[in-house]
Amino acid sequence: MSEHTDRTMEKLDIQFIEREGHKEYAVLKYDDFIRLVSGKKSRAGAGYSLAEADGLAPSEVVKAHAVDGVPLLRAWREHRKLTQAHVAHKLGISQSAFSQLEKSGTDTMRLNTLRRVAKALGLKVVSDDKG
Repeated sequence: MSEHTDRTMEKLDIQFIEREGHKEYAVLKYDDFIRLVSGKKSRAGAGYSLAEADGLAPSEVVKAHAVDGVPLLRAWREHRKLTQAHVAHKLGISQSAFSQLEKSGTDTMRLNTLRRVAKALGLKVVSDDKG
């Protein structure tokens, strides 16, 4: 981990839920989660991210994205054990187009695109809007 990441992680109160001796979920304040996984604003004008149906993100996804710097879509896709080609097929686009989408990050996507990708990954879109 980088020094910057160490300092960021020190400021977070993260609790882990384990199953069969392995960390399965990371529980942290919603504001911290949004800051870690989205960081920037989407074109729709508010911060958005992806989560399981229950609103949680597994610790593996949070670590891959927030600590290791893996793009969020890739972290989720790999966690789901899906290939780029599989997700691209579900979206009706080429694998290379999905690769570019994955690299560009959720912060630059239109909200409608993010919703389509979330559906293809079996996830939901969560907003930092407290409204």
